[in-house]
Amino acid sequence: MEIMTIRHNNRQESAIITANRVYPLQAINECCMTDWPLTIDRILKEERMTELTRWYADQTARIWEGIPSEDLEHIETGSLFESPATIWGIGFNYQPTGEPMPAERANHPVSFVKPWNTVTPVNGPILVPNGSESTTGEGEIACIIGKPGKNLTVQEARHCIAGYTAALDMTESGIHKEHPRFLARAKSFDTFCAIGPTLTSADSFYTEDITVQTILNGEVSAENHTGRMLMNIPEIVAYFSQGTTLNPGDIILTGTPGPVKIRPGDTLAVHVDGLRPPDQIGFRRMIRYNVMAIS
Repeated sequence: MEIMTIRHNNRQESAIITANRVYPLQAINECCMTDWPLTIDRILKEERMTELTRWYADQTARIWEGIPSEDLEHIETGSLFESPATIWGIGFNYQPTGEPMPAERANHPVSFVKPWNTVTPVNGPILVPNGSESTTGEGEIACIIGKPGKNLTVQEARHCIAGYTAALDMTESGIHKEHPRFLARAKSFDTFCAIGPTLTSADSFYTEDITVQTILNGEVSAENHTGRMLMNIPEIVAYFSQGTTLNPGDIILTGTPGPVKIRPGDTLAVHVDGLRPPDQIGFRRMIRYNVMAIS
């Protein structure tokens, strides 16, 4: 199941995408006598994502014929999430192509937390800080938490994942280069995280052998496969849950195949196999972001 936020009847609400049609949850509720929350935030916080995906899987094609919908190409997209959540991130998680996988890995991988102000609005720009000479962008898979969990095993972590979306993570690498301790500052500038445009449920996206690409000005700048992750996604979720409660709506950035330096005038994008691609008609501008200087 794939779900997104749309602007509909002068408000933002969530909608299910099926067969390139967009079905607002309000319309689904009215036609099917259901009571789904109307935003992704509420679906996650009320822990109803699993229930919704099961309901969706049980429906036949005929049910969609009677529900008002819009063509995917013509919708106006809203922000995938509205309420603040914790954005967790892990770094250096892909073994470079051509290098053997390590026999051992660090007990504590490079990790960070990004504040919510880093999320750039849908169709919004990526703003390069004044004086920056080495801001970088990184394409990633973002994992969305759907159930609270603490001290999870890897198997338990699998059941806490609501779904996935494509993401871009930015870093002011000049600051980070000054000292590794400056990582939090280097990643916390406004607009330094792009999320979306759609959320694909965990039961519809298999993460074992997925290609992830960072794309600059239409050219692939970095590429790798999830099979070369040092920690797979359930392991990452379990790691962050140790001693810390993960909550519905939390976002985990799972690492990048590689960063690329970005400058004002560039266009940055991410491609993840199985998630809404950057060249999908109607979505081109949703996960391709224009880089601008702060005026």
